[in-house]
Amino acid sequence: MKKRSFFLLLAFFTVFYAFAAGAKSAQIRKVWLEHGVTLNSKTAMKVHCDFSVKGMKSLTGHMGIWIKDTNNNWISVDGNATSRTGTKYFKWDYTPGYDDAFYSDYWYAPYVSQLHFSPGKNTYYAVVCIYDNNGEILAQSDPVEFSGTGASNSNRNVNNSVQQQQKVNVKQQTWREELGYGMFAINIGDPNGARSRTIYRACVACRGSVTCNNCYGSGRCPICNGRGGIVSAGYGNYYPCMSCGQSGRCCICKGTGKCACSNYEYPGYMPGSTMVVDARGQIIYNSGSYSGDSSVDTHSSSSSRSNSSSSCYKCHGTGVDPSQSSGGNMSQWVAHYNSSGSKCPYCGGYNEHWHTKCAHCNVP
Repeated sequence: MKKRSFFLLLAFFTVFYAFAAGAKSAQIRKVWLEHGVTLNSKTAMKVHCDFSVKGMKSLTGHMGIWIKDTNNNWISVDGNATSRTGTKYFKWDYTPGYDDAFYSDYWYAPYVSQLHFSPGKNTYYAVVCIYDNNGEILAQSDPVEFSGTGASNSNRNVNNSVQQQQKVNVKQQTWREELGYGMFAINIGDPNGARSRTIYRACVACRGSVTCNNCYGSGRCPICNGRGGIVSAGYGNYYPCMSCGQSGRCCICKGTGKCACSNYEYPGYMPGSTMVVDARGQIIYNSGSYSGDSSVDTHSSSSSRSNSSSSCYKCHGTGVDPSQSSGGNMSQWVAHYNSSGSKCPYCGGYNEHWHTKCAHCNVP
């Protein structure tokens, strides 16, 4: 009897774990809005979403964007999708290449003319939902508040025909293409048939984490650990930290703890090559040599870093680590400053010290 119960229990857990392993789920980490964006000479509102999804490998789901007023009523929009109850909303498809996929900045930008705001300035809320391939909601965000200004009723009637003409499918004009290996492409289609394609790849400094690679996000100077000075071992002498200028802040991120890529259009990513083709498919501009093929991504990252020392965020092309050194392997020293009275060209310090090669760009 005990043996039979054991096997029944074992079978139950086997079925349970098999079901759990194949279950679909999603988590929305953050939703933010970007107003006043110009797309195709029209004003749009970008809705950004940071989310992860599991169990959807090679399946196509979509991100849905809903707009509601302060009375929790969904407002009428010129959306490209219709719910089961007949309500229009905006959707943007995704197809993960992994069982556990992460989208740090997935966005869709409806035109303001597609959002039928009430006359005057009012408060609205954007709600983002992540759907699976069957149209079931896996995750829903908290409402994000924003203000919208609608035209008066008279103006709305006069401009109604114009708004109907502006019902352009944004997906056909600007769309994001996931390339894998930390890369994606932004495609922009022009009404005349021309198209541009810009490839973005994970920042080589922070690997997409948007965290400063020098202080690892602490914002403190890694030389003096935020104290503004260093006390020498044995003698107890205090030396002002020349790396941070005695401020205690990281000299790279200036105390923010964030990588410089946080100020880019897509935080955590850097723009790569841009290709523009005309309506006939002829290439009229190409700023780079790589095409976004994920099979060559592993090699292109390292080669571009070693051949572009002038863009190195740490040494700015000198090939010398600006952090001071007073010990270690002498064979690694590439610059010796002996306090001759002038300022060290690498760190601005006056005390006797050494510098090693820049570990980031490996320039000798």
